[in-house]
Amino acid sequence: MQALRAVAALTIVLYHLESGLNIYMPVETPISLFRWGDMGVPLFFVLSGFVVAFAGMHHPRPALEFLYGRLSRLYPTYLFTATLFISAIAILPASGFRGNPLPITLAGIQKTLFFEYGQISGYVYVGWVLYYEAWFYIAFALVIARFSIVSRQPWFSALISVGLIATAITQSNLISYFLTGIAAFLLAVNPGQVPLRSPWKAALLVAVVANFLSTPIALLAFALVVFLYLLETSNYLSSKSFSKHIVAAFRFLQLLGNSSYSIYLVQVLTLSASLKVSEGLVRALLPDLGSSYQYTAYWFTSISLGLTSTILAGILMSQYIEKPSYQALMRLSPIRAAKYCNSAKSSSRKLTR
Repeated sequence: MQALRAVAALTIVLYHLESGLNIYMPVETPISLFRWGDMGVPLFFVLSGFVVAFAGMHHPRPALEFLYGRLSRLYPTYLFTATLFISAIAILPASGFRGNPLPITLAGIQKTLFFEYGQISGYVYVGWVLYYEAWFYIAFALVIARFSIVSRQPWFSALISVGLIATAITQSNLISYFLTGIAAFLLAVNPGQVPLRSPWKAALLVAVVANFLSTPIALLAFALVVFLYLLETSNYLSSKSFSKHIVAAFRFLQLLGNSSYSIYLVQVLTLSASLKVSEGLVRALLPDLGSSYQYTAYWFTSISLGLTSTILAGILMSQYIEKPSYQALMRLSPIRAAKYCNSAKSSSRKLTR
């Protein structure tokens, strides 16, 4: 799962890099090797549906505690990225940006605080994903306390099946991605141990396949998530028959997967800088090359510099911003503090008695 999360993050980075460089240095026949990279977003959503459902089965908890934990993971790093980007607009000259940088306004800051209201615009243009992620958490919070029981009920599989069909009819692709992730959990993990040939599971599988007509990427993401889950739980990766190089590659991707959220966010800063620096280097060092050769050099330079800087910056931000802020907020959690106080009072009463 973590390896797939890393792949999703890196494909989005490459997609944005290539799109940006084709704007910076337009040519008649641009290179478009990573045009498919936006598929990383549906992968993220399907993974979220699977992982949150999996965690909900093993760690059911009150709704407020669940939401507090999720927002503690998402918000500090997002806010840090937004602060850096807005500060860069305020400090750096306008010539440092492609075109005119966004003006710093109260309305723009307010929009940023709420994940751009789900729009691909604003200071943190990749934040729109988190808007829908947050709504998914709010919806899932309604069942998280009893999800270990709910997920075993046939009616829940039927409910997800109906949801998938409804989203396919209404073309509500973003909702269908989360539902597809939950469907992958119900079919692969099978918490109720219901036979796959039962009407409930068969209907769920048919709904997933039917959803292909609306959004083909959902079925591909479903297959990847189920395959990797079964591969991981089979311990095949640790068997001698599996190549050591492939195992090492999986472990490296798992390391990147642990920093995938920070990598996804920090690209707002690193890609802009990489594209600008790469353009200046190519024009300064290779001024006599034709436009097509300059463009090819610019493509390789931007991809190399942008990908490397984004990965390194993402790992650093994960280590020094994302994880410490999450741990600090969890220690300060008023919900946990209340639990501690209640347990202490209970213990005190028992000792008194």
